[in-house]
Amino acid sequence: MNLNRISVLSTANLLAFFAAVHSMAYAQSPDVTTDQKPSFTQGEAQTDIAKLYQWMGSNPRIANVGTIKSTDGKEWTVPAKTHFQSATRAADLYNEANGVTPDGIENVDLKTIPVIDAGGNELFTAYVFGDNYFEFYVNGKLLAVDPVPMTPFNSNVIRFKSKRPFTIGIMGVDWEERLGLGFEQFRGAPFHQGDAGLVAVIKDADGETIAITDASWKAQTYYTAPLKTK
Repeated sequence: MNLNRISVLSTANLLAFFAAVHSMAYAQSPDVTTDQKPSFTQGEAQTDIAKLYQWMGSNPRIANVGTIKSTDGKEWTVPAKTHFQSATRAADLYNEANGVTPDGIENVDLKTIPVIDAGGNELFTAYVFGDNYFEFYVNGKLLAVDPVPMTPFNSNVIRFKSKRPFTIGIMGVDWEERLGLGFEQFRGAPFHQGDAGLVAVIKDADGETIAITDASWKAQTYYTAPLKTK
């Protein structure tokens, strides 16, 4: 496992109240970067609003996406462009929406979960919890996405075959309900600043942990909202 080349993409929320910044700067490799000036938007997205998912259980939420133009004339998808509608959904570890609620990991039959080919013969298992949504890549190949973009909070397991060393990439999205503003509804407040989190553990066929999300992972934030100033 080449931990030095692991990259994580995630949204982030900062203090304040009305604007969003979008950046197309991203890490292509440890030594190569492509930098562009950030784009700024103000106000809530009003166009191309689409409902991706709706949860009607406890803490009901609707996961929408929309588009918004920045002051430099570019059009952005908020909270993010994803492969939710087209990619393979990660298998449930715990998911109230699908009725998968085991009491513990010992009650999960991993052998029933399909193995995804990531280019190799060694079997690995990834346990992933994303608040709110994730896309899981190995060596740049998208293997699976979170089946629930917002709530209920769920966890997933992904079995794949690869060869060492390999690179793990996870795109994370902290879903927003006020598109382009970085706010969500919480305890009756329609403009509550969201928070995000990601935990992943990867084990080999012997059950040995070979990687876990910690401070050694590289991260790139590409969309931050809300902002108080530029």
